[in-house]
Amino acid sequence: AGLTDKALYIRAEGWDEGLPGTAAPGTEPFFYDKGIPREKALHPDTILAWAQNGQLLEHLHGAPVRLLVPGWSGNWSIKWLRRLQVMDHMPDCWYHYNFYYYADSADSPDKELITTIGVKSIVTNPNDDTEILPKGTHVVSGYAWSGAGAITQVEVSVDGGETWHAARLEEPRDRWMWVRWSYLWDANKSGQ
Repeated sequence: AGLTDKALYIRAEGWDEGLPGTAAPGTEPFFYDKGIPREKALHPDTILAWAQNGQLLEHLHGAPVRLLVPGWSGNWSIKWLRRLQVMDHMPDCWYHYNFYYYADSADSPDKELITTIGVKSIVTNPNDDTEILPKGTHVVSGYAWSGAGAITQVEVSVDGGETWHAARLEEPRDRWMWVRWSYLWDANKSGQ
């Protein structure tokens, strides 16, 4: 598009229009928008998507065009994209500092935008419906992911964090994907 050095942010606006319940009285409905720093907007993995796996996107997933910003929290991946605007300053996007931020309080002057997804993991087996596991061998498994890079190791503790054991990572292990992991646990007694 011939961006110059003055282009610092790309404001992405979606067709979803509304008025959050916490908006000031008298505020007019507005479109959902985010101001993405130029470096992240031009990253080779940040894309405008209109299809997935050879099929056009469905409305639920943001059709006809959705902005995808891998590695950052989902609020940056604008659904139902209607406009991209190149700006020389950070745009005043309402959702930046009214919903999606880190701070000590809502009134804090030191708000930090939520961007890169931190390292996360979840145990899916045994699941929440499992009350008692019998003595014996069990597969403990789950998913791990991060917005900062590929998952290269997962460790599991079955004794409240006293000891840790390397889990087996399954393929694929691509940078932006959840990685499935498993650990074979030999429980020496039954328990919760």
